[in-house]
Amino acid sequence: MKKARTENPYIWLNDKGIDYRFWSLFQFDFYKTVILAKDKNIVQMKYIDWDHIESMDTSDSRRVIDTVTQHGLKDSMSFQYD
Repeated sequence: MKKARTENPYIWLNDKGIDYRFWSLFQFDFYKTVILAKDKNIVQMKYIDWDHIESMDTSDSRRVIDTVTQHGLKDSMSFQYD
C-alpha cells in the first residue's frame, strides 16, 4: 500500500476499465474498501427533471422552481452525467 500511495497515477491516461472517477486500481480499491465501508449515507447521484416539475403546473412546483432559480441552483440540480 505504501508503494501504491507514492506512485503518481496522473502520468498515465485514466483507466476507463475501472470507473471514470478513478485513475488507478489503488484509488478504486481505497474508495470501495475504506470510504464506502465507513459511510453508509453515500447514495447514487440523482438529478431533477425540471421539465417534469414544470409540466405539473401547480403553485408548489412554480414556487420550487422560482426558489432554486433565485438561489442559482437550478442548473446544478439538473446536471446529468452518466
